[in-house]
Amino acid sequence: MNKHMKFLLVLLSIVFLFVSCINDSDNSTPDGPVIEGTWPFWESAAVAGWSTEKLEQARAHFSLMDSAAVVVVYQGKVLCAWGDYRGGYLTHSVRKSFMSAVYGIYVDRGQLDLNKTMEELGIDDVPPLTRDEKQAMVIHLLQARSGVYHTAAAETQSMHDYKPERGTYAPGEFWCYNNWDFNALATIFDQETDSDFFTALNEDLLQKLGAEDYIPQINGYSYQLDRSIHPAYGFRISARDCARFGLLFLQNGKWGDEQIISPEWVAESTAMVSDAGDYFPGTYYGYMWWIYPQGYGAEWGLLYSSRFRTYAALGAYGQVIAVIPDAELVFVHRVNSYQGDDVPLSDITVLLDKILAARY
Repeated sequence: MNKHMKFLLVLLSIVFLFVSCINDSDNSTPDGPVIEGTWPFWESAAVAGWSTEKLEQARAHFSLMDSAAVVVVYQGKVLCAWGDYRGGYLTHSVRKSFMSAVYGIYVDRGQLDLNKTMEELGIDDVPPLTRDEKQAMVIHLLQARSGVYHTAAAETQSMHDYKPERGTYAPGEFWCYNNWDFNALATIFDQETDSDFFTALNEDLLQKLGAEDYIPQINGYSYQLDRSIHPAYGFRISARDCARFGLLFLQNGKWGDEQIISPEWVAESTAMVSDAGDYFPGTYYGYMWWIYPQGYGAEWGLLYSSRFRTYAALGAYGQVIAVIPDAELVFVHRVNSYQGDDVPLSDITVLLDKILAARY
C-alpha cells in the first residue's frame, strides 16, 4: 500500500469518526431530541403541562412502529421529536395541501381566479376533455368536484377504480378523490402566475417559514404522458419542516410579523366542503385538506383525539400533518417509503391518541 493510499484511509477514518460523534451526540431532553436550529422547544413535558411518563409511553409505542419520525408542536414550541426528523421523505399526497396553501397566497395576490373554467383557461388533455368537462372551474378542482374523470399521473389502481365513468357527473355535482384535479392545478398555477409551483413553494412559503432541510434542486414534476399531460408534483421534505407548515396554519397563516396566507383562506380551505364518507368513513374534505369532525374515532376507543376537530394533510404509507386548533397542537408523522415502510393510518391515530393522553 503506497503512502497516498494510507493517507486517504486515515482521512476517511477521521471523517467517519467525526460524523459518528455528531450522530451520537447528546442532543436531547428527557422527552426526546431537541430540534436544533431556530426552533423554540419546551424545556420538558412537565414545564409544558404534559405528563412526562405518559409521553414516554407514547414514545415507546412509536419505537415499535415502522415510522421514520414524529414531531409534536404545542403552543408554538416543539414538545417532542422522535426519529429522523431531518430526513427528506417523499410527501406523496401531502403535496396537495401544500399546493392548496400556495394557491391561497396567489389568490390573495389577485393572480388566480377560482371561478375561471377550464375552457376559459385553455386547459385540455390527451385524449381531450369534453365540452361539459371544460366547464369545471378552478374552485371545483381545489374541492375535488370537477367531474373530470380523465386518467391522471400518480393515480393508484384503487383511485382509478373509485372514479365514476367520464360524463357521469357535472362539475361541482359530486366529490371524488381525483388526481386529475390535483395535477391540473399545477398546470393552471404555472400558466396563470408569474411563478411556477416549485419556485413558489420554496420562495413564497418554505423560505419564509425558515425551512431547514428542503432542497429545491432535487424536486420536480413527474409526467406520465400515457395517462395525462398534467404532471404530479411530489417532493421531499423533513418532519420538522412539515411541522412548520402545520404551525403556519395553526397560527391562521401568520409567521412572526408576516401574514403569509390570509386567515380567510386558512378557514375556507380547511372547512368541511364535502362529505368524504364513501371514500374515507367519517371524514370531510376541504380544499385538498382532510377534516375530522369532533367525535371522530370515539366509537373505536380514541378517547382523546376524538375530543377535537382536526384537519390534516395525508399521504400514502403514513405521511401525516395534523392540525388540532383547540388543542394548540401540530402532529407530524413521517414514513420512509423509499425503503418500503408503510404504517396504517389506524395505527397513527392510536399513536396520536396516546400522545394526547399525556395532556388530557
